[in-house]
Amino acid sequence: MRNGPRFFLATGIWAAALVVIAAAHQVATAAPGGGWHVTNLGYQTLAWFGLVLTFAAFAGGLSISRVSSIWSAGKLAVPITVIAYVLLAYAAPIARYRVQSSRGVDVSTRDPFGPATPSALRALRDQVEADPPLEFNYRFDRPFELPPSWLTYLLHSVAAMSIFAILAAVMGHLAGFLTSGLSPPARRNARWAIGLLSAVAFFLAEAAGGEWVRLDPLHSGILGAWVPLLLPLAELAILARLTQMRRRRLHASAPPSV
Repeated sequence: MRNGPRFFLATGIWAAALVVIAAAHQVATAAPGGGWHVTNLGYQTLAWFGLVLTFAAFAGGLSISRVSSIWSAGKLAVPITVIAYVLLAYAAPIARYRVQSSRGVDVSTRDPFGPATPSALRALRDQVEADPPLEFNYRFDRPFELPPSWLTYLLHSVAAMSIFAILAAVMGHLAGFLTSGLSPPARRNARWAIGLLSAVAFFLAEAAGGEWVRLDPLHSGILGAWVPLLLPLAELAILARLTQMRRRRLHASAPPSV
């Protein structure tokens, strides 16, 4: 199998498995009469798939670590980034708007400019900046009182989350090379640990960035969304350094060529 199909197959399988787990958990834990409706599962699945695609790219990079270069992993992850962004920024908000509208929900109150796509969020932010309320709050049923910094964060966090797919794919490629000399059980455990810790660390960092923006309307939404990417970038630098050291050791221990 060529690199591209192998990469996308591994990424898709892991993303689909994670979405199934999330959907099953949602259905199993939904309380009767608790406000959640089974029709929500459609647009939630789109959002979940867009989210987990970025993390599943690690598995794609791992799957081609023995047969391609690190640059191939990064380039193959670009379409994953685009798909994730389209799902998170457009498909899921539009589907949510239509589903809730068909159920008789007053969507115009929460989304006065239509589905919460980037253009609608920018229009709402411009309106709030032009006519600021007496006091900001974070109630989504009162959108004209949301701080502009928070709306900026919502715009940029989707892009930052999607771009993480490229970093995850490269980290997967490096992790595959670094663990290639281990025994099968140790190799599997090490790869699980690197992938899981990388995903959890970035997810928590992005959530912390959002909480930092919410602490004060004067905090920058752009910083809150993009600074968390420094964490996977630092991890990527460490993995790259370890990979370079291992290549040197392998080269030094190799028998001289004829």
